Amino acid sequence: MSTRAAIAKLNTNTNEAKLIYCHSDGYLEYTGKILNEHYNSEDRVDELLSYGDLSIINENIGEKLDVPFNDYTAFASKKQCRFYMRDRGEKNKEATNLSNTNSAENALLEYSFENMDVDFVYAFDTRMQKWYVYDNINSMGEELYGELVRTTLNK
Repeated sequence: MSTRAAIAKLNTNTNEAKLIYCHSDGYLEYTGKILNEHYNSEDRVDELLSYGDLSIINENIGEKLDVPFNDYTAFASKKQCRFYMRDRGEKNKEATNLSNTNSAENALLEYSFENMDVDFVYAFDTRMQKWYVYDNINSMGEELYGELVRTTLNK
């Protein structure tokens, strides 16, 4: 069973969010760690989101490989993401744009947990320039993502 996640850019100034679906390994120690270490600027987040939904995230965006989509070792050896549109040729896997006049954060969480049925939502806050993580069990967004990473990964 996969640990599904939504990866988003959250603009609290304009109440807009842009998000993609990540099918595998969405847990904090993998996807969270990669986002925090390798996609820690707005430009890098924009680049990641521009490729749309993905099967699995990795340290590098990478490029289209001349291998079957399910050749996991080829993608892993290059430490690159596997995107549904670029790498498997699927259609309609672009990032989803959300806006809400009251709260883009609430719209993001509702859409992610209800429509995408994800376990985790990772949101890069453009105002704070930091990652936040939400899960569908705990209170939403109480802790800063970086603090969670230090607590979880550096015990």
